[in-house]
Amino acid sequence: MTFALTARGIPFFYYGSEQGFGGGNDPYNREVMWRNFDRNSDLFKFIQTLNKARQSQNVVNQPFAEKWVDDQIYAFTRGKFFVAVTNQVNGLVHVDVPNTGFTEGQTVCNIFFPTDCVTVKNGLLPVYLNNGEAKVFIPKVSSFMSEFYGTTVEAENSTTEFLTE
Repeated sequence: MTFALTARGIPFFYYGSEQGFGGGNDPYNREVMWRNFDRNSDLFKFIQTLNKARQSQNVVNQPFAEKWVDDQIYAFTRGKFFVAVTNQVNGLVHVDVPNTGFTEGQTVCNIFFPTDCVTVKNGLLPVYLNNGEAKVFIPKVSSFMSEFYGTTVEAENSTTEFLTE
């Protein structure tokens, strides 16, 4: 879902995906959403966070730029919106991504876990993805981080805790 909502083109996913519906064969392929709509589920909050960050960073009007491709990690930017995804569902993968568009010494934070912040050093952005997670980094000093999470982000350079959506 992170890739679908942040890459080029019109984002879409199937009815019920935001609620974690499993679908199935007819007639179970269209579960009743409105009686079961859960605004507190982890998946709903994940998508809500992603959409709010997309809006605050004006992602739809930013150019798409591929930044890293290998057998385990794919990363790209949309302006100052850095997205990293992995196909590795078990274990930790790491890459130091060059040429991200962030400046030397700039601190960026993961929108899903705001104390997961890293600093660009020697032109490289260290990216750690655990158990299939996706991360979206934006500048620590941004309207989204202050409006959505408050004005301060406590820990920096923390890579020990991860969101695994």
